[in-house]
Amino acid sequence: MGGQARDLLIVGRVLRAHGIRGNVVVVPLTDQPRFRPGNRVVLDDGTPLVIATSAPYKGKLLVSFGEVSDRTAAEALRHRSICITREDVGDPPEGAVWAADLEGLPVLTPEGTAIGTVVMVEPNPAHDLLVVRDESDREFHVPMVREFVDPVVPGMAHVTIRPIPGLLPG
Repeated sequence: MGGQARDLLIVGRVLRAHGIRGNVVVVPLTDQPRFRPGNRVVLDDGTPLVIATSAPYKGKLLVSFGEVSDRTAAEALRHRSICITREDVGDPPEGAVWAADLEGLPVLTPEGTAIGTVVMVEPNPAHDLLVVRDESDREFHVPMVREFVDPVVPGMAHVTIRPIPGLLPG
């Protein structure tokens, strides 16, 4: 993926194939209507796809793509990221950052102690979760609320979290 990854914004993740006609179960990672029939998306490797159908399915989406016609092709999409290009969305609103821009940033305590690195921001009904991986390759989730995470701003060099007992792996 190289430099191309920074040009893509993840809008969903494929969980698994569904049925025999090429449908996949997708976890949407945006509240924007990105999964409408006819919308163009790309896989995390830049492969273009066009959404053929999309319907709610058990709190997720059941999606088909014009380029995916059978279960074998759908299985190949398992655990892949569905993205849009930055060109398609432009810049974030003034004072905001895209969640993808946090990926790869170091995570520090207010005292400057390194905690790990941001892997992704995971949408959650109550509030987004900051997924952090530490140097032991353990992942943990930090609720993105002011009590735990300092506000994120454009151009920031790191993310500051205030861990409480039980928040970080032991």
